[in-house]
Amino acid sequence: MKRLQFESPRLMMRPFKASDYQGWKQGLMGGKAAAAKAGPTALQFRLFRQRFVRLAAADHAYVFGIFAKRSGTVVGTVDFQTYSRDDRDWANLGYTVYERQRRKGYATEAATAAIRFGIDTLGYHRIEAAILPDHHASIGVVEKSGMVREGIRKSFWKDDNGWMDHVVYVAIKTDPTDRDESAG
Repeated sequence: MKRLQFESPRLMMRPFKASDYQGWKQGLMGGKAAAAKAGPTALQFRLFRQRFVRLAAADHAYVFGIFAKRSGTVVGTVDFQTYSRDDRDWANLGYTVYERQRRKGYATEAATAAIRFGIDTLGYHRIEAAILPDHHASIGVVEKSGMVREGIRKSFWKDDNGWMDHVVYVAIKTDPTDRDESAG
């Protein structure tokens, strides 16, 4: 069984536990006391966790809380959605850093560690990040994480504004047995 936990110098990424509810809720609600009172319930958090345990067991998706090692604070989430296994081993990488934790380098640090974990532990060959073209902060995260721009995927994801184009960045597992045929 795969160990679903990984880390970086300042961060620990792992599935959420029941005891993470308050930190998750505060992060999600921006740390605002009034908003946090009306935010997601403990039951909603439990259902959220149960759903992702099932999806991970089926190798469909993996969601990890991002925790600051020093304080234990929940700073966001990082996730993989498996697109295909068979002959592709292909997934999408997603991440969110909560508002009060932004501009500290956490997204880049978590994404970089997640890419390595996705390739080395989850066995993905190809990891993509699909980003709205005007989301410059997220583009900066994946570029700093070593992902390479591949192109624009037209009408890729639907949101409240309809079908949206996305810039696709990719990290591909390097295989030491691959060789350039033109090299002789």
